[in-house]
Amino acid sequence: AKGLISLDVEYIDGTKIESKANKYTFVWKRTVEKNRAKLQEQIRTLLLQVDDVIAQDNAAKTEGVEFTAALLDEISEELNKSLESAPEPKTKEEKQAVRTKKN
Repeated sequence: AKGLISLDVEYIDGTKIESKANKYTFVWKRTVEKNRAKLQEQIRTLLLQVDDVIAQDNAAKTEGVEFTAALLDEISEELNKSLESAPEPKTKEEKQAVRTKKN
C-alpha cells in the first residue's frame, strides 16, 4: 500500500446509499455487522488497486524519452523517407494532408 488512502476513520451513521432509498427502506444492524468483514476486505482490495493505478500513472509521468540531436535527426529522416515513398496524392484532401505532414 502506498498510503494514499486509509481506513483509519469510519462512520456508521445509517446513511442510505441505494437507488430505492425512501422512508420504508432500512438496513438491519445485525446484517451490517455480519457482512462487515467481507465488505472491509473488498474495500481494501479496491483501495490497493487504486493505489497501484495511481503509482503506475505517476511512474508513467516520470519516465520520459531524452531527445538528443541525433535522435531527432533520425526521426526526421524516417518521416521524410515515409513521405517520399508514399504514392502521389490524387484528391485535394490527400494533397492537403501531405502538406500538413511536411510542415
